[in-house]
Amino acid sequence: VIPGGLALLDELLHQTRGIIYCLVRSSDAEDGMKRLKSNMESYGLWASSMAARIRPVPGDLSLPLLGLEPEQFKMLAQEVDLIFHNGSQVNFVQPYHALKAVNVQGTKEVLRLAVLRKVKPVHYVSTIATLDLAARPGLAVGFEEDKLGRYENLHSGYRQSKWVAEKIIQLAQSRGIPVSVYRPGYIVGHSATGACNTNDLVFRMLKAWIQLGIAPEVNESVYLTPVDYLSRALVAISRDRESTGKAFHVINPVATKVRALIDWTRSKGYSIETLPPEQWRRVLSDVVAHTQENALYPLLPRLLEDTPSLQPQGPSPQEIVIDCRNTTAALAQSSVTCPAINHELLETYFSYLTRSGFLPPPKA
Repeated sequence: VIPGGLALLDELLHQTRGIIYCLVRSSDAEDGMKRLKSNMESYGLWASSMAARIRPVPGDLSLPLLGLEPEQFKMLAQEVDLIFHNGSQVNFVQPYHALKAVNVQGTKEVLRLAVLRKVKPVHYVSTIATLDLAARPGLAVGFEEDKLGRYENLHSGYRQSKWVAEKIIQLAQSRGIPVSVYRPGYIVGHSATGACNTNDLVFRMLKAWIQLGIAPEVNESVYLTPVDYLSRALVAISRDRESTGKAFHVINPVATKVRALIDWTRSKGYSIETLPPEQWRRVLSDVVAHTQENALYPLLPRLLEDTPSLQPQGPSPQEIVIDCRNTTAALAQSSVTCPAINHELLETYFSYLTRSGFLPPPKA
């Protein structure tokens, strides 16, 4: 997907009038602005008028005080009135200790910033993966107000690190800090341009199906959420004071069957057979043992361990349902709606993926 931070920055620039301080890994503010501009240009988001309202802050989420000098940190705490914490290290293979600095310690430092000089509302972007839905038998329903389950049921360092960060957020809420939590699911490309980060799990899986010519025969559904809807919803909800302190599942309210994605990919001219999940995993393992060119090679250890298809978090039940009534209610009076995952939108995504060279053009 378009990296969430860029899409969020774009929406904040369009929906608000304030100055936006952006934590950026860079040598100085000038280099930080160049990086932001270059990245936004690559996704067709940049406009020259944006520069006047952006304040790059060279720093690092993994370091104490976000990598800032104490006086810089105090200045930022005084100037800022609202915090969006959307930064994290996403990796489904690395263990917890490799992700702790950014995802856990970084959250602590953001909360430190939120209470210094004056208390500031925090809007924290987590993930549906903190809920242990895959560990529940039968039909599993994830409600926004559900308590987090046991971390032992979370089968990746990423999920564990975000679970710990949410626990810290809950502790901050209990101490009076106004923190709202947003849990997206699978995030896909921009609905207008199709622009996306091809390292995303969904698109890696899609490419692997095409490369192998096989896909898993499963009955799963997935909630595919265009990144522009996610960012628009997040900003719109954050502007409603009644939403403070709540949890929101910011997902596409309509799930998409994995079978439907496979069928649609076939309809584009790609030859794909389906196999039971165990056979699919064996074929994937055999292929990757002889070549590292498959799109799923970096994720192979996790996939071979316990993943039937798109889920990077362990054996899934027959059906998972994600409730999003808080989000629906918060957006009811706004113009923000989620684009449908239909033929037209999938065409937009495939067009981008083939133009960019990520996917081979389908055979005639």
